[in-house]
Amino acid sequence: MLTKRRQEFLKAAVEKHLATGQPVHYTEVAEALGVSPWTAYDILTALAEKGYLEVIHQVDRKEETPGRSKVKFKPTPLALSALNCCPKKDWESIRSELLQRFEEADRKGAKAILKDTLAELSKISNPLIFCAKLILALILALWTIRKTAQALVLLREIVTSFSTTEAALILLAGLIVGYIWKSGKKELGKAFNGHLPRYMDEVRKLGEEDRAKLLSFVKDVTELIPAEG
Repeated sequence: MLTKRRQEFLKAAVEKHLATGQPVHYTEVAEALGVSPWTAYDILTALAEKGYLEVIHQVDRKEETPGRSKVKFKPTPLALSALNCCPKKDWESIRSELLQRFEEADRKGAKAILKDTLAELSKISNPLIFCAKLILALILALWTIRKTAQALVLLREIVTSFSTTEAALILLAGLIVGYIWKSGKKELGKAFNGHLPRYMDEVRKLGEEDRAKLLSFVKDVTELIPAEG
């Protein structure tokens, strides 16, 4: 949980980034908040260590000293979700980050990525990002059961067989959780219990455009699932 002070620094960094589309130098945040550059640097570095910001070492071609770089910060999807901020132009970057996370499951293992994703859910306030990450966690959970061929068929049928996006997204979660419980993975099933009521509620409240984004995201993920587990 972020302190109020850290939220202020994170918000300033996110606002600067959204205004320019570029990584933010800590002196910009210091100026915006009326604090010393060193205070801004320390707090932004702490936020980076928590996963809210990415540290960027950017070389300024205008500098007289060749190769000299500046330390800048770029908000991660976790930062946007923590501030309940998900502009349309940032959905693609969030979607790409989540798809990349799924692809990393091949290298790091699905269980490790699943654990990290589940741990983030309670920290997310943005409804669209919360639903996207829960969907990712559900699909990763299926992967850990080693039933990827059946899972692939199930997911594709759900996202293409229903006339309303709301029904498809709700049934998607319900069937996957049921599949997890049927497999005997009780602890894994329990890990989703606390998040499902919120997911159902958020899906009902989301606009049609955002629900369509989630279904498109599901289709993108299914393209990455191996045909055989």
